[in-house]
Amino acid sequence: MDGFENSDLQKIGESAFNECHYLDKVYFAENSQLEVIGKTAFSSSSLSGISIPKNVIRIDEGAFSECDDLQWVDFAPHSKIKIIDKNTFSHSAINTIIIPASVNQISEGAFSECYSLHTINFASNSELKIICKDVFSNSSIDCFCIPSNVEIIHNGWCSHTITLNRISISPD
Repeated sequence: MDGFENSDLQKIGESAFNECHYLDKVYFAENSQLEVIGKTAFSSSSLSGISIPKNVIRIDEGAFSECDDLQWVDFAPHSKIKIIDKNTFSHSAINTIIIPASVNQISEGAFSECYSLHTINFASNSELKIICKDVFSNSSIDCFCIPSNVEIIHNGWCSHTITLNRISISPD
């Protein structure tokens, strides 16, 4: 399966494309009404990248976990997503990610064991408030700029991230 496209789809259910080893691409129409990507919806699939539509407000636990070929994730401009749930992208091959301004929480293990993850950027005017436990554990980030709105950083948020050598706090 090379891909699918549907603008009226509002939710991709739990494990909908789990272990789809030939699913390489998913296309969403610019006017996509998708709001929820369910638990383990694409886990262990062969996606190489995905663009998340702007109306997605929630990506559930493990939705893209163990996607060994997933190298990039783009969020649409003016994304409405609020929470990146537990283990959402864990064990994937993402190397760079830009966290949308609308995200206020990155949950436990969201990017854990992403050994290729070197760069994390936050959109300007980030609303991020909470960075949970093990969010970036066992990744390869070398520097991290904490957005100024962050109020809580849980223990172990970057445990075993041996390449991390610089942390700064955004002045704005």
